[in-house]
Amino acid sequence: GATATAGRPSNSDDGGGDAACGGATGSRDDGRGAPAEGPGLQDLFTCGCGHLGAEVLCGLLRDAGVRFVLDVRELDHSTKRPWFNSDALTVTMEAHGLDYAYIGQASGGDDVWAAQMHSELSARASGQPLCFGRTCLLGVRAVVRECPRLRLSQVLQDTFGWSIVHLQPSSDTPPSFRLVPQAHQEVWSRQQAAWGFIAAFARATEAELGLGGRWQDRILPLYSSVLWEEWDRSGRLPCRGEKPLLIRLPWETLALIVPDFLSQAEIYSLQQSVSPGALDYEQPRRQVRNPDGSFTQFNEHHKEAWLCDDFDHRDSRRVQPPRVHPGQTLRPWTHRLLERVSNMALAPLNAVMCRWEASGVHLKDGPHTYATHTGWGQETVIALLAVGAQRVYHIHGIPYFYGRGRREVVTLDLPLQEGTLVILGGPLKERWLYAQPRDETFLPERIQMTFQLFADPEVAKGSSTGPRSWTEDSDGAALAAGPAALHGGCEAGEAPQVPPLPAAAPAR
Repeated sequence: GATATAGRPSNSDDGGGDAACGGATGSRDDGRGAPAEGPGLQDLFTCGCGHLGAEVLCGLLRDAGVRFVLDVRELDHSTKRPWFNSDALTVTMEAHGLDYAYIGQASGGDDVWAAQMHSELSARASGQPLCFGRTCLLGVRAVVRECPRLRLSQVLQDTFGWSIVHLQPSSDTPPSFRLVPQAHQEVWSRQQAAWGFIAAFARATEAELGLGGRWQDRILPLYSSVLWEEWDRSGRLPCRGEKPLLIRLPWETLALIVPDFLSQAEIYSLQQSVSPGALDYEQPRRQVRNPDGSFTQFNEHHKEAWLCDDFDHRDSRRVQPPRVHPGQTLRPWTHRLLERVSNMALAPLNAVMCRWEASGVHLKDGPHTYATHTGWGQETVIALLAVGAQRVYHIHGIPYFYGRGRREVVTLDLPLQEGTLVILGGPLKERWLYAQPRDETFLPERIQMTFQLFADPEVAKGSSTGPRSWTEDSDGAALAAGPAALHGGCEAGEAPQVPPLPAAAPAR
């Protein structure tokens, strides 16, 4: 097949320059041994809503040469950012001279979704030739590796011959704030390398523990289980002295609640081991992107300590680079606890994030997406354990679930009581959000631990993968900004630069 090149849109509104926007036509190999008819290589942008305001995003898209926007988000509305509701977005896009349509995400897998989008794009191209090189697929997440549109783009390029450039916000603030292009092949190669690294690391650690097969198949036969639809009628969780309960959530996600995982004496000992002074806690100063493109900086109300022998932890919201949690060496008690939790979860674990909260009225925290956890696999197992005051750990699924014939949200409120272990596993990054609701009463201090298998090659200890300049809506690996980048991207045949992967450290 031909080598894909980045988009070269014309910034004029007339038909000039369409030869650069269009692509070759005719038959080509569809990767399955048979020729397929279609428009051949065409230029296509993608972008994510992120945290920006609709007016700001539309202006940036317009500046990037986009004229047609196809919304491929799974949901056509946003509770948190109502300006991205499709009806409101239609008005805003029109005011900025952009043609907008909500398409959605087709069920049936990425191949079906891509085929639907290819048909939609081809139909629009036949009626509106000027759309070539000026069309943008709109997803939900600003960073494309966190968004389903990355997989859609790969099928569109690999199967249907579209040439794709991803637009992401720069790490700047206005007036320098802009969209920065990334050639799809570069992004996909980096992500494939990261997925491969994580999968290999997981297989190696599982092999050391004598584990094999899917995690769900290992854990289901061992515990009494109940479907979420049945459990949701009462919402009762096991108490002290009762057996563990396994809740079978949608999307092959499982939640295991293990009361009495720790005795009272073990709780006291663990509290001493994880308290400030015993561990080096940080209170990060972080920033969040505002709708106008600026940042708001704030100090967290809690402190954090990251324990891992092999990897630092990416912290993209930190104000100052390098935006990482340095990994502290695992203590002997940490090794013992990781092994014990791993045996209960039947899953390898190599790291712990400790979160210390002072006494007081704890504010609402979240909802957050698991998608930002770069060191996790596409399917992940985590375990939660707390000492001190009890708080609720809330998860809810995305999008809406229609299992009982009505529109509803799959939710689960898990009180993290001292000594109780909660294990979650499945496609957490793709399907779930998490939060901790506000507490209305004054509570003593508490420490929450999140056990996980973490393997992010870009923050492996001893690795040198360039400056860690990422933010929450920019992964720091974009091409050089400016008009030349927007009109060129990678040259034809130029291989993307993928950082070398560090060797996996021995499993713990």
